[in-house]
Amino acid sequence: TKMNSHKLTEAFRGSDHVILIFSVNESRQYQGFARMESEPEVNLYPGLFNANFLAPNFRIKWISKGCIGFDSLEGFKNPFNDNLPLKIARDGQEMPFETGYEVCLLMEEAEQGIEDMETGSESTQTSYNRKKEETDDTQDEALLAIEELRISRGMEGK
Repeated sequence: TKMNSHKLTEAFRGSDHVILIFSVNESRQYQGFARMESEPEVNLYPGLFNANFLAPNFRIKWISKGCIGFDSLEGFKNPFNDNLPLKIARDGQEMPFETGYEVCLLMEEAEQGIEDMETGSESTQTSYNRKKEETDDTQDEALLAIEELRISRGMEGK
């Protein structure tokens, strides 16, 4: 939304990495996370959603499309949102780095679990191996970036 555009632009300009965690309204789960790759761009797919209340689009790079239900996150609270459970949030809600890191790791594990269940024919295994090779570099790069942020904040090993 236009309200979040300013916040995201500031975060993008002021941080090495901005990680966005996605949840479809009323889905009761997170559906993945991505790295913000650009500031909002007026000429990037203008009118894509045919809604003039939306801000300009920006580029992202998906890191994981692993889903995790809110019921799996019952112990997580967000001090940036009156210490409410993570499932209670508005569009653009920030969360502490440590919480976001844990949620991202859980989504990675969920996605890996689904991939591990892919067995069967030779073509399925070949397809899985190809997809894995294509995504490993991106996921490793993003997780290393997240880990670098942990180290720079003095949180290594936590």
